[in-house]
Amino acid sequence: QASRQGRSRRWGDSTMKAESRKDKTEALMQILRRIDQGDNPQTLRAEARRLIEQITPRDLARAEEILVRGGASSHQAGQLSVAFLLMGVLEGREANLRERLPADHVLRIILAEHELTRCFLADLDSLVREIVTLERMTDTSMEFMRLSHVAEHLHAMLEHIEREDDVLFPALRQHGWSALAAAPGRAHEQIRGHIDSLLRLLGTFRAERFDAFKQQLALLSQTLIQVILEHLHEEDNLLFPIALEVVKEPEAWHRIKRLCDEIGYCGVHI
Repeated sequence: QASRQGRSRRWGDSTMKAESRKDKTEALMQILRRIDQGDNPQTLRAEARRLIEQITPRDLARAEEILVRGGASSHQAGQLSVAFLLMGVLEGREANLRERLPADHVLRIILAEHELTRCFLADLDSLVREIVTLERMTDTSMEFMRLSHVAEHLHAMLEHIEREDDVLFPALRQHGWSALAAAPGRAHEQIRGHIDSLLRLLGTFRAERFDAFKQQLALLSQTLIQVILEHLHEEDNLLFPIALEVVKEPEAWHRIKRLCDEIGYCGVHI
Protein backbone atom coordinates (compact mmCIF):
# COMPACT_ATOMS: atom_id res chain seq x y z
CA GLN A 1 0.00 0.00 0.00
CA ALA A 2 2.86 2.40 0.85
CA SER A 3 4.41 1.62 -2.51
CA ARG A 4 1.12 2.38 -4.26
CA GLN A 5 0.86 5.66 -2.35
CA GLY A 6 4.44 6.59 -3.39
CA ARG A 7 3.69 5.87 -7.04
CA SER A 8 0.48 7.86 -6.75
CA ARG A 9 2.34 10.86 -5.35
CA ARG A 10 4.94 10.66 -8.14
CA TRP A 11 2.23 10.43 -10.78
CA GLY A 12 0.45 13.32 -9.12
CA ASP A 13 3.62 15.41 -9.12
CA SER A 14 4.24 14.57 -12.77
CA THR A 15 0.68 15.51 -13.68
CA MET A 16 0.99 18.82 -11.82
CA LYS A 17 4.28 19.63 -13.61
CA ALA A 18 2.72 18.82 -16.97
CA GLU A 19 -0.25 21.02 -16.17
CA SER A 20 2.11 23.80 -15.07
CA ARG A 21 4.05 23.58 -18.35
CA LYS A 22 0.79 23.59 -20.28
CA ASP A 23 -0.45 26.65 -18.39
CA LYS A 24 2.83 28.54 -19.01
CA THR A 25 2.80 27.64 -22.69
CA GLU A 26 -0.81 28.78 -23.01
CA ALA A 27 -0.06 32.06 -21.22
CA LEU A 28 2.94 32.59 -23.47
CA MET A 29 0.90 31.80 -26.57
CA GLN A 30 -1.71 34.36 -25.57
CA ILE A 31 0.92 37.09 -25.17
CA LEU A 32 2.56 36.24 -28.51
CA ARG A 33 -0.80 36.39 -30.27
CA ARG A 34 -1.62 39.71 -28.62
CA ILE A 35 1.77 41.12 -29.63
CA ASP A 36 0.97 40.08 -33.20
CA GLN A 37 -2.45 41.75 -32.97
CA GLY A 38 -0.95 45.00 -31.69
CA ASP A 39 -2.48 44.92 -28.20
CA ASN A 40 -1.73 47.64 -25.62
CA PRO A 41 2.10 47.68 -25.23
CA GLN A 42 2.03 48.83 -21.60
CA THR A 43 -0.21 45.94 -20.57
CA LEU A 44 1.86 43.47 -22.59
CA ARG A 45 5.13 44.68 -21.05
CA ALA A 46 3.81 44.19 -17.53
CA GLU A 47 2.58 40.67 -18.32
CA ALA A 48 5.79 39.78 -20.17
CA ARG A 49 7.93 40.86 -17.19
CA ARG A 50 5.90 38.63 -14.87
CA LEU A 51 5.92 35.62 -17.19
CA ILE A 52 9.53 35.71 -18.31
CA GLU A 53 10.77 34.72 -14.85
CA GLN A 54 8.81 31.47 -15.13
CA ILE A 55 9.57 30.25 -18.65
CA THR A 56 12.55 28.44 -20.16
CA PRO A 57 13.97 28.48 -23.70
CA ARG A 58 12.13 25.17 -24.22
CA ASP A 59 8.81 26.86 -23.36
CA LEU A 60 9.48 29.56 -25.93
CA ALA A 61 10.49 27.01 -28.57
CA ARG A 62 7.32 25.02 -27.87
CA ALA A 63 5.20 28.15 -28.29
CA GLU A 64 6.91 28.93 -31.60
CA GLU A 65 6.19 25.40 -32.84
CA ILE A 66 2.51 25.80 -31.97
CA LEU A 67 2.37 29.12 -33.83
CA VAL A 68 3.94 27.53 -36.91
CA ARG A 69 1.50 24.61 -36.79
CA GLY A 70 -1.27 27.21 -36.60
CA GLY A 71 -0.16 28.80 -39.87
CA ALA A 72 2.51 31.34 -38.89
CA SER A 73 5.83 31.33 -40.71
CA SER A 74 8.91 30.34 -38.73
CA HIS A 75 10.28 33.86 -39.32
CA GLN A 76 7.11 35.45 -37.91
CA ALA A 77 7.13 33.14 -34.89
CA GLY A 78 10.77 33.99 -34.23
CA GLN A 79 10.09 37.71 -34.48
CA LEU A 80 7.24 37.45 -31.97
CA SER A 81 9.54 35.57 -29.57
CA VAL A 82 12.16 38.31 -29.84
CA ALA A 83 9.48 40.96 -29.26
CA PHE A 84 8.38 39.11 -26.12
CA LEU A 85 11.97 38.92 -24.86
CA LEU A 86 12.43 42.63 -25.46
CA MET A 87 9.30 43.44 -23.50
CA GLY A 88 10.13 41.10 -20.64
CA VAL A 89 13.91 41.41 -20.37
CA LEU A 90 14.97 44.80 -21.61
CA GLU A 91 12.20 47.09 -20.46
CA GLY A 92 13.61 49.84 -18.29
CA ARG A 93 17.26 48.92 -18.95
CA GLU A 94 19.84 51.55 -19.81
CA ALA A 95 19.84 52.16 -23.56
CA ASN A 96 23.59 52.64 -24.07
CA LEU A 97 24.86 49.08 -24.07
CA ARG A 98 28.52 49.98 -24.50
CA GLU A 99 28.62 52.09 -21.35
CA ARG A 100 27.27 49.18 -19.31
CA LEU A 101 30.04 46.81 -20.39
CA PRO A 102 33.54 46.41 -18.94
CA ALA A 103 36.24 47.82 -21.21
CA ASP A 104 37.56 44.32 -22.01
CA HIS A 105 34.18 42.69 -22.70
CA VAL A 106 34.05 40.96 -26.08
CA LEU A 107 30.75 42.63 -26.97
CA ARG A 108 32.34 46.03 -26.43
CA ILE A 109 35.01 45.10 -28.99
CA ILE A 110 32.34 43.89 -31.40
CA LEU A 111 30.40 47.14 -30.96
CA ALA A 112 33.57 49.08 -31.78
CA GLU A 113 33.93 47.02 -34.96
CA HIS A 114 30.36 47.95 -35.82
CA GLU A 115 31.23 51.63 -35.52
CA LEU A 116 34.22 51.15 -37.82
CA THR A 117 31.96 49.41 -40.33
CA ARG A 118 29.50 52.32 -40.24
CA CYS A 119 32.38 54.68 -41.02
CA PHE A 120 33.39 52.60 -44.04
CA LEU A 121 29.78 52.45 -45.24
CA ALA A 122 29.57 56.25 -45.01
CA ASP A 123 32.78 56.46 -47.03
CA LEU A 124 31.34 54.07 -49.60
CA ASP A 125 28.14 56.09 -49.89
CA SER A 126 29.89 59.44 -50.42
CA LEU A 127 32.43 57.91 -52.79
CA VAL A 128 29.79 56.27 -54.98
CA ARG A 129 27.88 59.56 -55.15
CA GLU A 130 31.06 61.17 -56.40
CA ILE A 131 31.87 58.41 -58.92
CA VAL A 132 28.44 58.45 -60.59
CA THR A 133 29.00 62.11 -61.52
CA LEU A 134 32.24 61.34 -63.35
CA GLU A 135 32.38 60.99 -67.11
CA ARG A 136 35.29 58.59 -67.06
CA MET A 137 37.48 56.64 -64.63
CA THR A 138 40.38 54.20 -64.90
CA ASP A 139 41.70 51.59 -62.49
CA THR A 140 44.52 54.02 -61.60
CA SER A 141 42.18 56.91 -60.82
CA MET A 142 42.17 58.15 -57.24
CA GLU A 143 38.43 57.41 -56.97
CA PHE A 144 38.88 53.79 -57.99
CA MET A 145 41.79 53.32 -55.60
CA ARG A 146 39.74 54.78 -52.73
CA LEU A 147 36.82 52.53 -53.68
CA SER A 148 39.09 49.48 -53.64
CA HIS A 149 40.43 50.49 -50.23
CA VAL A 150 36.91 50.77 -48.75
CA ALA A 151 35.99 47.43 -50.32
CA GLU A 152 39.00 45.81 -48.60
CA HIS A 153 37.80 47.06 -45.24
CA LEU A 154 34.29 45.76 -45.88
CA HIS A 155 35.75 42.42 -46.94
CA ALA A 156 37.49 42.28 -43.55
CA MET A 157 34.00 42.38 -42.04
CA LEU A 158 33.60 38.76 -43.18
CA GLU A 159 36.07 37.83 -40.45
CA HIS A 160 33.79 39.60 -37.96
CA ILE A 161 30.80 37.67 -39.31
CA GLU A 162 32.61 34.33 -39.13
CA ARG A 163 33.57 35.05 -35.52
CA GLU A 164 29.93 35.63 -34.60
CA ASP A 165 28.83 32.53 -36.52
CA ASP A 166 31.54 30.30 -35.05
CA VAL A 167 31.70 31.58 -31.46
CA LEU A 168 28.86 33.86 -30.33
CA PHE A 169 25.89 32.15 -31.98
CA PRO A 170 26.90 28.64 -30.84
CA ALA A 171 27.08 29.99 -27.28
CA LEU A 172 23.51 31.23 -27.58
CA ARG A 173 22.39 27.89 -28.99
CA GLN A 174 24.11 26.03 -26.15
CA HIS A 175 22.03 28.06 -23.72
CA GLY A 176 18.86 27.08 -25.58
CA TRP A 177 18.30 30.32 -27.51
CA SER A 178 18.69 29.14 -31.10
CA ALA A 179 15.95 31.50 -32.28
CA LEU A 180 18.04 34.54 -31.31
CA ALA A 181 20.78 33.57 -33.76
CA ALA A 182 18.50 32.60 -36.65
CA ALA A 183 17.73 36.03 -38.12
CA PRO A 184 21.29 37.42 -37.75
CA GLY A 185 22.60 34.23 -39.36
CA ARG A 186 20.38 34.78 -42.40
CA ALA A 187 21.52 38.41 -42.60
CA HIS A 188 25.14 37.24 -42.55
CA GLU A 189 24.52 35.16 -45.67
CA GLN A 190 23.06 38.20 -47.45
CA ILE A 191 25.98 40.39 -46.43
CA ARG A 192 28.52 37.83 -47.65
CA GLY A 193 26.78 37.71 -51.02
CA HIS A 194 26.68 41.51 -51.41
CA ILE A 195 30.33 41.98 -50.44
CA ASP A 196 31.39 39.23 -52.84
CA SER A 197 29.38 40.95 -55.59
CA LEU A 198 31.14 44.27 -54.88
CA LEU A 199 34.56 42.62 -55.08
CA ARG A 200 33.65 40.88 -58.34
CA LEU A 201 32.43 44.19 -59.79
CA LEU A 202 35.73 45.86 -58.94
CA GLY A 203 37.72 42.90 -60.19
CA THR A 204 36.06 43.03 -63.63
CA PHE A 205 36.24 46.83 -64.00
CA ARG A 206 36.89 48.11 -67.52
CA ALA A 207 37.26 51.82 -68.26
CA GLU A 208 35.43 51.43 -71.58
CA ARG A 209 32.37 50.07 -69.74
CA PHE A 210 32.27 52.83 -67.17
CA ASP A 211 28.60 53.76 -67.64
CA ALA A 212 27.45 50.20 -66.96
CA PHE A 213 29.88 50.00 -64.04
CA LYS A 214 28.40 53.14 -62.47
CA GLN A 215 24.86 51.79 -62.69
CA GLN A 216 25.80 48.46 -61.13
CA LEU A 217 27.91 50.14 -58.44
CA ALA A 218 25.13 52.53 -57.42
CA LEU A 219 22.54 49.76 -57.14
CA LEU A 220 24.83 47.31 -55.36
CA SER A 221 26.21 49.83 -52.88
CA GLN A 222 22.72 51.09 -51.98
CA THR A 223 21.56 47.55 -51.21
CA LEU A 224 24.76 46.66 -49.36
CA ILE A 225 24.66 49.75 -47.16
CA GLN A 226 20.99 49.28 -46.27
CA VAL A 227 21.35 45.59 -45.41
CA ILE A 228 24.44 46.06 -43.24
CA LEU A 229 23.11 49.11 -41.38
CA GLU A 230 19.84 47.34 -40.57
CA HIS A 231 21.78 44.27 -39.42
CA LEU A 232 24.10 46.28 -37.17
CA HIS A 233 21.12 48.08 -35.64
CA GLU A 234 19.39 44.79 -34.86
CA GLU A 235 22.51 43.29 -33.30
CA ASP A 236 23.32 46.39 -31.23
CA ASN A 237 19.78 46.98 -29.99
CA LEU A 238 18.21 43.52 -29.96
CA LEU A 239 20.59 40.58 -30.13
CA PHE A 240 23.42 41.74 -27.87
CA PRO A 241 21.30 43.17 -25.02
CA ILE A 242 19.23 39.98 -24.98
CA ALA A 243 22.39 37.83 -25.15
CA LEU A 244 23.70 39.55 -22.02
CA GLU A 245 20.51 38.66 -20.21
CA VAL A 246 20.25 35.02 -21.28
CA VAL A 247 23.96 34.15 -21.00
CA LYS A 248 24.49 35.08 -17.37
CA GLU A 249 27.69 33.22 -16.52
CA PRO A 250 30.83 35.43 -16.62
CA GLU A 251 32.85 32.29 -17.44
CA ALA A 252 30.87 31.86 -20.64
CA TRP A 253 31.74 35.38 -21.80
CA HIS A 254 35.40 34.88 -20.84
CA ARG A 255 35.43 31.70 -22.93
CA ILE A 256 33.81 33.53 -25.88
CA LYS A 257 36.42 36.29 -25.65
CA ARG A 258 39.33 33.82 -25.54
CA LEU A 259 38.12 32.20 -28.74
CA CYS A 260 37.56 35.58 -30.40
CA ASP A 261 41.05 36.72 -29.36
CA GLU A 262 42.48 33.65 -31.08
CA ILE A 263 40.60 34.47 -34.30
CA GLY A 264 41.51 38.17 -34.26
CA TYR A 265 39.53 41.35 -34.84
CA CYS A 266 38.61 43.41 -37.89
CA GLY A 267 40.86 46.28 -38.86
CA VAL A 268 43.80 45.24 -36.70
CA HIS A 269 45.76 43.76 -39.57
CA ILE A 270 44.74 46.20 -42.31
